[in-house]
Amino acid sequence: MTDIRPIRFALAQRIDLQAQEADVRGLTKLASELTSLAETVPIRNEELIFSYSQEELQSRLKESFWRSALEVMNYHNVLNFDAQEVNEILSQAQENLIMALQNKLAINSLLGPFDSATCLPGVDQNSIVDLDIEE
Repeated sequence: MTDIRPIRFALAQRIDLQAQEADVRGLTKLASELTSLAETVPIRNEELIFSYSQEELQSRLKESFWRSALEVMNYHNVLNFDAQEVNEILSQAQENLIMALQNKLAINSLLGPFDSATCLPGVDQNSIVDLDIEE
């Protein structure tokens, strides 16, 4: 399985705080899941350029959904399935997840801030651009 992409330190802190809050509220299973996640997710170096395309997000999510589907099939000892039908279910679930999170988290943009499509054409993604603006 492809590991999760490194996340910002601020997001890791937020996950940790949410775990602590869940624990205080008596939501021990949620607290445990968040704590486990916080302990295993890599933190990215904010000084390095970070790129994450929508295509990569879609691909990584689909892989995760397929792994989940295989867990269900393995649990129920399913040996016969139609991959196209399962893929349609997974694609719909993936779309539903993205839309639900975008709505709940008030995400108004289709592209994330680290998607190269949000950058100016002709700008080298591996260089730091310093702009001086004069009025």
